[in-house]
Amino acid sequence: MLIFRLGNEVGGKWLGALASLYGAISPAQINYSFSVWNPVIVPLVVLITLFFLVRFFKSKKLLDIFLLGFTVSLAITIHFQNILILPTILVVIFSFQPSIKNYFRYLPSLILGFLITLLPLIYFDLGHN
Repeated sequence: MLIFRLGNEVGGKWLGALASLYGAISPAQINYSFSVWNPVIVPLVVLITLFFLVRFFKSKKLLDIFLLGFTVSLAITIHFQNILILPTILVVIFSFQPSIKNYFRYLPSLILGFLITLLPLIYFDLGHN
């Protein structure tokens, strides 16, 4: 359902249906459905991140950029290799709007969303050396 919503946001109902079909018959997704493991949830979190990125570009709402930061941080917390999402998102943002001045008002919301998920990890690390 989430794949359909993302495809619908990007390119309409046909793209959403096609993306949903590919997601439903994807061998990797079918393989992941048989195991309970930390990286199994990564595709879902990345999909949610992309959804909020697309919604931010369409609406420019503070809530969308906050949730984008939250889901990126959540993905990094789940599996550290997901830190590669950050450069990808930055490239996408600056390719659509090269002027950084347009994004200064969204930066506090993005940072707050990013830090909320990392605060328990930082607290634990500080308490346990």
